[in-house]
Amino acid sequence: MAPRAPFAGSATRAFWMPWAPAIGVAAGLLQALPIRTGFDCCCMPWAGIAGAIATFVIVQKARARMEPAEGALVGLITGSVAGLVGGVVAALREMLFASTGLIAPFLSNEVELTTSDVLRFVWAGAATFFAYLALSPALGAIGGAVGAAIARPPSPPPAS
Repeated sequence: MAPRAPFAGSATRAFWMPWAPAIGVAAGLLQALPIRTGFDCCCMPWAGIAGAIATFVIVQKARARMEPAEGALVGLITGSVAGLVGGVVAALREMLFASTGLIAPFLSNEVELTTSDVLRFVWAGAATFFAYLALSPALGAIGGAVGAAIARPPSPPPAS
């Protein structure tokens, strides 16, 4: 038997495109919530949750079953968007507004910033961005595969 292409023979092909990135943007913003610097890892599961929600919404809208591999692909897209959005927002938050961020010295009338200070802020922002960009797609793919395995299309209305 020939391997099945993603979304081949299912009605989900037309529905995944607008939903996955939109849910990914929402998850990215939720991931970047300003909790505390040490607890940012608690917000990372939003990418997995978003992948599961995206597959569930697609299955419900398309009224067609989705294979877990298809769900993983949708979750990967959702998680990638979530990682990109969340990474940018969290990196900017980390660089600008953290307790040692670029704005803190100006608020305490300590206006002198050295090159090493700025490089430290940029390094913290880059590390945060790449952590989000690396973990979110993987978590989204896992969530999408699980969501596709669990989600069932709604039953058709009874014939009258």
